[in-house]
Amino acid sequence: TSRVRTTRVLTPPAQPFEHHLWVDGTLMSANVYVHNSGLAAFRPFVFVEGIDFGLSGGLPPHRNGDFGWAQFLGCDMDGYPMMAGTPALVDSLIHRGFTPVLVDFADGTADLFDNAALLTDILRHLREHRTDPRPLVVSGASMVGQLARIALRHMEVQGDPTCTSLFV
Repeated sequence: TSRVRTTRVLTPPAQPFEHHLWVDGTLMSANVYVHNSGLAAFRPFVFVEGIDFGLSGGLPPHRNGDFGWAQFLGCDMDGYPMMAGTPALVDSLIHRGFTPVLVDFADGTADLFDNAALLTDILRHLREHRTDPRPLVVSGASMVGQLARIALRHMEVQGDPTCTSLFV
């Protein structure tokens, strides 16, 4: 597979960097949001978000909604009431020296293994850019939890260090 990366900066949460990877002739994409936590070191705590449940426009149910940093941080209580506790979690993680990172796939309903390949590439990218030697943490709920597990296992099988101490 050939790789295409478009990377902006690893700071403002309002401006994600776009991450792209060719997988079997298909360009897979995700927005990667990195919290500007003000910490001197970059130690990612990666939240993997898959199927967007907040819908905009005429999109079919449970597909390609409008989830992003604002929704993750609890700023859209009408569309995402389940995110009400996220600001406290994010503050707690920053207090513990983590930089919260949100991975939002362009298509959370794409082939599970294709999105896992994209996540693997994103995790490698984050690993290469971390400035804190301590391991990162990866989290994902529901089907995205399985996807993240596939990505981490793929890295292990390939002998590629995940540099991950915890998978939630």
